[in-house]
Amino acid sequence: MDPEIELLRRWRDGDGKAGDQLLLRYHTIIWRTVATKVPEAEVEDLVQRVILALVERRDRISSDLKFRSYALAVARKMILGHFRERYRKPVDHVGVADTSVKDLGAGASSIVLAREQDRLLLEALRSLSLDDQLVLELYYWEGMTGAELGAVFDCLEPTVRGRLHRAKGRLELELVELSKQHRELAETMTDLDAWAASVREALQPQLQGK
Repeated sequence: MDPEIELLRRWRDGDGKAGDQLLLRYHTIIWRTVATKVPEAEVEDLVQRVILALVERRDRISSDLKFRSYALAVARKMILGHFRERYRKPVDHVGVADTSVKDLGAGASSIVLAREQDRLLLEALRSLSLDDQLVLELYYWEGMTGAELGAVFDCLEPTVRGRLHRAKGRLELELVELSKQHRELAETMTDLDAWAASVREALQPQLQGK
C-alpha cells in the first residue's frame, strides 16, 4: 500500500501523529507556493489556513488521489480566496485566477534572492496570471506530472497541459521584455529547466524551519 494512503487511513482513524507526519511532508511545498504570491506579513497566516483546511477535510480526500495534489489544490483555492477577500481592486471582469499578483495589488515580492538573475525571473513569474504562475512553479519546482497538475486545477490532463504550454509561452514573452534591460537574462531564456532549479535552490534557505 502507498505509505501516504496508510498515513491518511490512520489519521482518519484518530492517529494524530500520522496526520502530523503527512502534513510535515508537504509543509515546505505549501509554504513555497504561498510565499511567492502574497506579502511576507500574510504568508504565515495563509499557510496555517491551508493546513487547517486539510485537517478539516481529511475525510473527504479520495484514496486514489495523491495527497500532494489534494494539498496543493486546497492551497490554490485558499490563495484565490485570499486575494478575493483582501484585494478588492477591479480586474476588468477577469477572474482572480487569470490576474497576476502584481495587478491584484500584492506589491513586490519580499523574497530575498542573492542573484539578480533569479530576482528578475521571479518578477517575470509574478507578472503572469496566478494560475499560469502556479502551473509553472509546480511543473518546474515540484516536478508534478500532467495527471497531478490536472488534479490540482480540477481539469483533464490535456487541458492542464495546454495551460502549461501557454504559460511557458507567456513567461518567455515576459523574459524577452526584461532581457531588453537586463542582459544577464539572455542565457537563462534558453534553459528554463536550469533556471527553475537555481531559483528553487535559492529559495531553500528562506524555508528552513518553516
